[in-house]
Amino acid sequence: MATGKLTHPGNIVLAGFGFFLLMMSFLVYMSVKQEIPLVSADYYEQELSYQHKLDAMNNANTYDSRFSARYEKDLIIVTLPAVLSRSLQKGTIRFYCPADKSLDREVRLDASGAGIYTFRRSLLSGKTYKVRLSFSADGKDYYKEMTLQQ
Repeated sequence: MATGKLTHPGNIVLAGFGFFLLMMSFLVYMSVKQEIPLVSADYYEQELSYQHKLDAMNNANTYDSRFSARYEKDLIIVTLPAVLSRSLQKGTIRFYCPADKSLDREVRLDASGAGIYTFRRSLLSGKTYKVRLSFSADGKDYYKEMTLQQ
């Protein structure tokens, strides 16, 4: 009984091995072409200053319950502790959109007696944002991050 040359078991194993190599090569090619965006372009510099950020977070945690960020009708209301807001020397509020860097917004903070900051809701698109407060008051740095959702 003669078997065909194409259906010989050795040929089937070689064809399977060849198919496996082609598929693996295709997967490697696709993974190399895949663009992996970084959340932040300057991640290395941010890592170097991380200890400073941890200290600022610890400073802000002593006033934890007095920070807030919320939507109210056509406004975004961000509240800081009044004692810190009155002595604020420099600061920024960054509205960070994890889904799209082009939707990030940054606003400078000035001293305020009540610690209430209002912004037009149209400043942001309809996505979820992280509110990142970074400021200095009374010779200390403070950093607080909150989530602002529609």
